[in-house]
Amino acid sequence: MNETVLEREARSIIGSLRQGGRPDLAEELEGLLDQTRDPEAGAKALDAIIQRCHPKWLGDVYVEGTGWPGWWNRLGRLRAAAEKALRSGTS
Repeated sequence: MNETVLEREARSIIGSLRQGGRPDLAEELEGLLDQTRDPEAGAKALDAIIQRCHPKWLGDVYVEGTGWPGWWNRLGRLRAAAEKALRSGTS
């Protein structure tokens, strides 16, 4: 199966969180990504991913090797992919 934009963006951020010493946040985001595949829990999980892309949530987490503008841009891409999946009813 081909990886979706949502999966690609989320996995990139998950990897950065792990490398940046935040495995707790990486596991939380990975769990939400897994839930997006569930027809009943998917919309709620997508909404939770969108919420985590806020500057005061994951946007406030310093990730080594990524400047703030780059990190916020990556979160913006994840948010856009989650919003698109939520609107279309797919992840």
